[in-house]
Amino acid sequence: MMFYNYWIGFVCETYLFLAVCAGLNLFYFRWSTYGDAINSLMALFCGLILILYPVFVGTFYLKKSNYDKIIARNEEFLSRFGNAITGLNFKRQGKLVFINTCASIIRKLSLAYIVVF
Repeated sequence: MMFYNYWIGFVCETYLFLAVCAGLNLFYFRWSTYGDAINSLMALFCGLILILYPVFVGTFYLKKSNYDKIIARNEEFLSRFGNAITGLNFKRQGKLVFINTCASIIRKLSLAYIVVF
């Protein structure tokens, strides 16, 4: 039951780390040796997670049936998938509360860009 909640929280907390790793690995994006190929594959994997995570969060949590479970404070749903939205007050601001999540992702990507480039 906690399996999904763990991975959602893990990606949420390590999003900045993954952004920095993907940015640094893009400098060494070559396929000439075995080590370069592994490095390039890891850069692609980290980049794929960076792109798909915000899309997943937006589509999954704003889906009508899931959003209704969040508003109703369904304990089973929140214990399985609620880690990314912990602390957000949906009853007060509705779906606009996801602006906080988007701002957090943009802030982490901006910091990674500053650190890498």
